[in-house]
Amino acid sequence: MPNSNNFPNKLNSIVDVRPSRTTDKDNTLIRKQSSDGDFIRTNVVFGQTLRDVIEFYVYNDVNEIVAHTNIRPNDTALRLVAFVPEQSAGVGQDNIPDFLQIDLVNVINRLDLPAGRYSVAVNFLRDEVGKEEDGIETKLYISAISPSRTELRIQPIILNGDITQEIREFVDPSVPRLVAQAVVDQAFGISINTSSEYSITLNGFIQELENIDIKQQTPDGLTVTERLQYANLEGSFYNSFNNSLELIRNKVLDLILERPSDLQVQDYELRDIIRQATRETLIEMVSFGLIDPLIQLIDSRGDLVTPTTTE
Repeated sequence: MPNSNNFPNKLNSIVDVRPSRTTDKDNTLIRKQSSDGDFIRTNVVFGQTLRDVIEFYVYNDVNEIVAHTNIRPNDTALRLVAFVPEQSAGVGQDNIPDFLQIDLVNVINRLDLPAGRYSVAVNFLRDEVGKEEDGIETKLYISAISPSRTELRIQPIILNGDITQEIREFVDPSVPRLVAQAVVDQAFGISINTSSEYSITLNGFIQELENIDIKQQTPDGLTVTERLQYANLEGSFYNSFNNSLELIRNKVLDLILERPSDLQVQDYELRDIIRQATRETLIEMVSFGLIDPLIQLIDSRGDLVTPTTTE
């Protein structure tokens, strides 16, 4: 394909006509800053997810867009080089630059362009919600513009499960399953780097009971602890709490591992898993007599949990 070396005159600059996704003001908002106000350089490795996309815009010699295409990381025109002779770590795992090789001949030949002089602008992006390709079910539209014309409200054309999941992921990004397991270990006091601020402990549980007492102000003036002491159940109650922690933690990990096709876990999913694990564990503890019969558990519907309760 002809290039600038074949012509005496250099190509005109295409900086002003290249499609721009962000303004300088946007860049200031989205780039991380240190405490002294300096920008912190962060690298996002292209090709770690199929949501990454490369936009190609092809211009003629008068800066008119004559062709456009998108390609994904699994395209045959791309090759991500993870290792070089002096590099011992994988892509994005150290400070040594990684290399993305693009076969421009492969890409341009797909566009059926006549022989001529062209320039190419390339944007490296990651789809967060929706995407340009595929059908209408992946598209978004501008539903409202603020009076100041500085804000947009964007909605999916068709609200389906996939788009809903992508919106949740954009607002509250998921973490790898192993990270979720580490969070669970920390929460249930199993992690080596356990912090009492982020862990469930007996002292913290007792403090929560005291907070409940303060808010409820029961007519007889007795606190939860005093009621337990009066019924001679204080030791049994706290033992049941301590025993439940490891059982709930193990149940949470089992439920996470039951999702073999989903290697990422979102915050709301983890909360739901912990609720499910807590409910199932307490029902099992009642069924197997691991909780004193004098201690009654009430479910969210107000029903008494008994050895015959199944859900």
